[in-house]
Amino acid sequence: MHNILTIFKNDVLALKTSVIAAIVAIGLILVPPMYAWLTTLGFWDPYANTGSIKVAVANEDEGYSSALIPTKINAGDQVISALHENDSFDWIFVSEQEAVDGAHSGEYYAAIVIPKDFTKNLMTVFSDHATKAEITYYTNEKENAIAPRVTAEGATELQDEIDETFTKTVANIALSTTSSLTDFLNGDNIMNYASLLLHELDNAVEDLDAAQLEVKGLSSMVGDSATLLAGSSTLLGNTKNATNTTNELLSEASNGLSSADEALDNITDEVNGAITSNANSYDELSSAINAALDSASQDPAATEQLLGSISGSLASTKTLYEQMKNDLQAAGVSGTALDTIDAAIAALDRLQQAVDRAKTDVSTISTTTADARTKINEELANAKKDITEMNSSLEETLKQQTANLASDLSALKSSSVELSDSLTEISNNLSGTASNLSANMEALQSSLDNTANVLGTIKSNLAKTRDDLKAAISTSNIDEIRKIIGNNPEAIAAFLSAPTVLEKHPVYEMKSNGDTMSAFYSSLSLWIGAIFLVALTSVNPTKRRLEGLKDVKPHQVYLGRYGIFACIAILQGIVLCIGNVFFVGVQCEHFWLYLLACIFCAIVFSNIVYTLTTCFGNVGKAIAIIGLVMQLGGSGGIFPIQMSAPFFQAIYPWLPFAHSMEAFQGCIAGIYGMQYWTSMLCLGGFLTVSLVFGLALHKPLTKLNSFVVKKLDETQLL
Repeated sequence: MHNILTIFKNDVLALKTSVIAAIVAIGLILVPPMYAWLTTLGFWDPYANTGSIKVAVANEDEGYSSALIPTKINAGDQVISALHENDSFDWIFVSEQEAVDGAHSGEYYAAIVIPKDFTKNLMTVFSDHATKAEITYYTNEKENAIAPRVTAEGATELQDEIDETFTKTVANIALSTTSSLTDFLNGDNIMNYASLLLHELDNAVEDLDAAQLEVKGLSSMVGDSATLLAGSSTLLGNTKNATNTTNELLSEASNGLSSADEALDNITDEVNGAITSNANSYDELSSAINAALDSASQDPAATEQLLGSISGSLASTKTLYEQMKNDLQAAGVSGTALDTIDAAIAALDRLQQAVDRAKTDVSTISTTTADARTKINEELANAKKDITEMNSSLEETLKQQTANLASDLSALKSSSVELSDSLTEISNNLSGTASNLSANMEALQSSLDNTANVLGTIKSNLAKTRDDLKAAISTSNIDEIRKIIGNNPEAIAAFLSAPTVLEKHPVYEMKSNGDTMSAFYSSLSLWIGAIFLVALTSVNPTKRRLEGLKDVKPHQVYLGRYGIFACIAILQGIVLCIGNVFFVGVQCEHFWLYLLACIFCAIVFSNIVYTLTTCFGNVGKAIAIIGLVMQLGGSGGIFPIQMSAPFFQAIYPWLPFAHSMEAFQGCIAGIYGMQYWTSMLCLGGFLTVSLVFGLALHKPLTKLNSFVVKKLDETQLL
C-alpha cells in the first residue's frame, strides 16, 4: 500500500513542479466536457430552426362546386393562405414546373405540388365512391442526410394543415346549411314544404309498389329459368354422347388424311414417270420418221399414212399438255412450270407442222427427203429438250405443292385431334356449369323474394307516413307537421363531427432535443477524455520514479499510476456535470445522483482504457478507439436500438454506454424504480472486470508487450 501511495504522491508533485504538465492536466480536465457542451448546444433544438429551410409549394387546384354546395370551394387556395402564416419552413410559392426543377437542382430541399383535382377528390366524401385527395411530394435526398427527414415532417405538417382546412370548410358549409334549414322550418313556408313532401311521398310509394311488382316478376322468371336449366342439363348429356360420336368421325378423318398424304407421293412419282417416258419416246419417233422417209420413194402411200399417224399422235400429246397446264393453273401453280409447258406445246406444234409438210410433199419426196429429214430431226430434238425441261420444272413444282399439301394435311390432322379434345372438354364443362347455374338460380330466386318483402315493408311505412302527413295538412296542424318532418337540424349536421383531439401526457418529459442528446454526448466525452489521458500521459512510471521504493510489485505500479488517472477522470466528471446543468442548461431532476453518475462513469471508462493500454500498449489504445466506434453505432444514442442492425442489437447490453446513458437519462428526466441503481451496478461490473484483468494479467502481458515494442522498434518504422 505504501508503494501505491508513494507513486501517486510523486505523480501529483510532478504536476506542481511543472507548469507545462499542469497546463496539460487542466486541458485534459476541460477539453472532454467542452466537447460534450458544444455538441449538446449544437443539437439543442434544431427543429426550431427549420424556418430557413426552403420548401417549394405549387398549387394547381382548380376548386370544386356543385348543386349541393352553391359556392365554389378551393381547398388548395385555403391551404396556401394557411401556409403564408406558417413559419415552420421557408415556404416558396411557385408553379409546378419551377417547384420540381428547384427540387432537382437543390434550390429547394423539397417541393410539394397540390394537383388540379385536389378539392374535387376531397369532396368525394359525400359520394358513394370516395377518392383520397393526394399531394405530390419531391425531396432532394443528396443535399443533406437529415434534411429529407425534416422536410418529410413538413409534408406531414402540410397534410395535417389540409385535413384541418378541409374540416373547417365542410363544417362551415354544414353550419350554413343547418342554419338555413332551421330558419325555414320556423317560417311560414312549412305548409308549402309539407305539401311538396306529401307529393314526393306519393311518388315514392308508387315507385316502391312498381319496384316490388318488378322484383316479384324477376323472381318468377328466375324460377322458370331454373326449370329450363334442368332441361338443358339433360340436353347437354345428349350433346356429350354426340361429341363422342363426333370424336370417332374425326379419328376416321385423321386416318384418311394420313392415307391422302401417302397417295400424294405416289401421284407425284407417276406424273414424273409419265413425262419422262414421253420424252424418251421421241428417240423412237425419230427412228420411225427416218425409216418412213427412207422408204418414201418405194411406197409413198405407206409413208404418207405413217406420217399422218405420227401427226395425230403429236396433236394428242399437245392436247394432253394443254390440259395439264389448265389443271396446274386451277391448282394455283404459276411461274416457271407453266412457262416450260408452253415451250413444250410450241415445240410439239412446230414438230407437227414439219411432219404435216413432209406428208404433203411425199409425192416429191425424192427431191425433198433430205431437207424434210433435217427439219423434222431438228424439231424432234427441240421438242425433246423442251419436254425434258418441262419435266424437271414440273417435278420441282409438284414436289413443292405436294410438300405444302402434306403440311396442310398434317395441320388438319392435328386440328381434328384438338377439335375432338375441345368438344369433350366443352361438353364436360357445360354439364357442370348447368348444374352450378341451377343451384345459383334457386339462391337468386330466394334473394329476390326477400327483396320483394323488404320493399313491401318500406312501402307500408312510407304509406303510413304519407297518410299521417296528409291528415296533419288537412287539419293545418303545424306542430304535427314539424314532428313528422323532423325539427332537429343539428342531427342532420351530425355527420360532420369535430376532429379527434389528441391529448398528450409526456412521461419523463425532456424539454428540448439537447436534453435528450446530452446523455449520449456526455458518455462519449468521458470515453474520449479517457483516450486523451492515455495518449498524453504515460501509463508506466519511469525507473527513476520507482527508485527508492522497496520490492515494487506490478500490481502496485498498476494501481499507483492509475491514481493520477482516476483524479483527472473524477475532475472531468465533476466539470461535465456542473457545466451541463448550469452552463448548457440541461434539465436535471436529481442533481446529486447526476453528479455521482458522471464521476463514476468517468472512473469506469478511464480504468477500462487505462487497463487496455497498460496490458497491450499502443494496441490497447487502438482497442479503446474500436470500442468507441462500436458504441457510437450500438448504444442507441441517436436512434432507438431496435432500429439498429441485428449485430448492434446483440452487443447492446455489453456496451458501457448503454448503462451510462440510462443512468444519465434517469437523473435528467426522472428515475423509475431501481433503473438508476441497476445501471450503476452494471457499470460497477465493467469496472470489476477491468480491475481483475489489469491486476491479474498486468505482469505477463507487460512482458509480452515489451517484446512486441522491441520488435517494432527494430523495424525503425513503428
